[in-house]
Amino acid sequence: MSKSAPVSKSVEGWHAGRRERWDEFAVWVFVALIVVKVLWGYWQRDLTFGDTASYFVKAVSWHQFGRVNIVWSPLYTAYYGCWLWITENARWATLLHRVLLIFLSTGLVAWIGLRTLPKILALGLATWWIALPIHYDTLYEVHLFGAVPILAIVAMAVSMRSEKWRDPLTLGVAVVTTLLIRNEYSILVVVLACTALWRLRRERNENGARAAWAGAGRYAICLVVAAALFALFFDLSYAKGDDLKRESSIKHTLNMCQVYAFGYQQRHAEWTKSPWTDCAGLMQEAFGEREPTLAQMIAANPAEVARHFLWNLQLVRAGAEVLLTNATWSDNNPDYVPVLRQTLWPTLILAVTLVILLWGGARIRVGNDAYALQARAHFSRIAPLLAGLILVAIAVVLTQRPRPSYQLAQGAIYLWLVALCLPAFVPAILRWIERPAIYVAGTALLLLAPPYAMLPLGSKGGLVTAYYESLLPQASTLCADEVKWLATDYAGELSMYLCAPYRTSANAEPKIGDTAETFPTSAWTDPRRFVEEVGKRGYRIATIDVFFLDRFGKAGSCEGFAGAFADAGWHVANTPVTHADECIFMYVRN
Repeated sequence: MSKSAPVSKSVEGWHAGRRERWDEFAVWVFVALIVVKVLWGYWQRDLTFGDTASYFVKAVSWHQFGRVNIVWSPLYTAYYGCWLWITENARWATLLHRVLLIFLSTGLVAWIGLRTLPKILALGLATWWIALPIHYDTLYEVHLFGAVPILAIVAMAVSMRSEKWRDPLTLGVAVVTTLLIRNEYSILVVVLACTALWRLRRERNENGARAAWAGAGRYAICLVVAAALFALFFDLSYAKGDDLKRESSIKHTLNMCQVYAFGYQQRHAEWTKSPWTDCAGLMQEAFGEREPTLAQMIAANPAEVARHFLWNLQLVRAGAEVLLTNATWSDNNPDYVPVLRQTLWPTLILAVTLVILLWGGARIRVGNDAYALQARAHFSRIAPLLAGLILVAIAVVLTQRPRPSYQLAQGAIYLWLVALCLPAFVPAILRWIERPAIYVAGTALLLLAPPYAMLPLGSKGGLVTAYYESLLPQASTLCADEVKWLATDYAGELSMYLCAPYRTSANAEPKIGDTAETFPTSAWTDPRRFVEEVGKRGYRIATIDVFFLDRFGKAGSCEGFAGAFADAGWHVANTPVTHADECIFMYVRN
């Protein structure tokens, strides 16, 4: 009997390990199926407008010339540009580079959960991440890209077996993230660096100078690799010297100008100008300069900066609700674009998660059971990282606003902590979680997960895509320097997507089509008067779309404009219309 007992225990342990691996495989299968279902119909997503069009210009610089702009997230633009080697069509390159980021981020969230949580909770955490539109349908891809290295750092912190290399690697990745993606993570680097120095000092006191020097060597290797990567991108950057100083200054001052103006407009509804194009005048009135830095703003008018900070703090609840539920009960928008407003339940969910975190966390802190000890070990491994990310979030909230897309990684870490505390908050949950529950829960989540095709999301509709695809056959003509082009809606985005490939150098700006905003009021009363004004100003090409026609009211129609341009000697270029109800034409002057 004494000999058979160890054998029996060994067999039992082998079977338990096999069940454990099979259950983990089942979770991955469910996560993959849920991702596919949620993204079903994602090919309907419109070509991203706004900042992504500017990043596309820099991605083309990487694709065509092997160059980056060190100031503007060069690691992201290089990643974006690599997709142009697969397809030079802006629509598909943009969609594909976004889809891979969705898969990467979902995989990291699932990995973090599987390494630290009961498997059914890990499945729930991954499903929350992929099913919430604020993650997979976030406005700009660069924000999702910025969350990936932070999630990777957390994944390393909770799962790496080598304690000697865990902290050096996390510091190295944080340095790369700061230098090549998002500069605000310099706060995280400082926290991790201070933690490293403290641990090296403790190592010297406990194990001697030799052990401390060995640890310092591991940190040095990771930092040297990070520095070498930065040096490579800096060497490939076309922004250096005075150009680098100017680009860095513009990035900071323009950002502060726009974020202050947007918050000011929320506080003062009587200011009706555009915070994006008219913020300089507001800065002049408030701080005495059109393009002040944050330090100059504080020195010139500290009371107004304090009001800006306090307003941003008031938006924190709304931002947290959107981050967790994709909706808010607040009347104040924490984002720059409209967010979904729902009564009560977003605030209720936020309150429930806070109770679980605080109550469950308190029980874990004093508990002596196996789960509490394990949870404390997970928390201790990420404590410095968590402190740094909280400080980063505070800095971003105060200076910018609690925009959910700026805090995607922090939101995932918050809900992971809630899930970690849940079994301590409801101890019976550990007894409920048995093997069949994973399959029941996975099947239910798969059935309930809403596919993109069924959701009323603003990214659907394909307006920018339709304009881009219609004008793409004539891009070389549109983007010629000698051709004067009048664009209508999305003039900037279409110009960047269409004309970036026709530049002759990495730092050259693409041709931007003119808009009709400076046309006199009389030109907007009748299509013929508008066409007459276009001719007077010497345009050879004019692109027209249905949104543009809406400004003419009953006087505007596709047929009316076609007749007006034809009578003035213009003809329609070969621009395919993707849908019968669209009115997208390019008129060329004979």
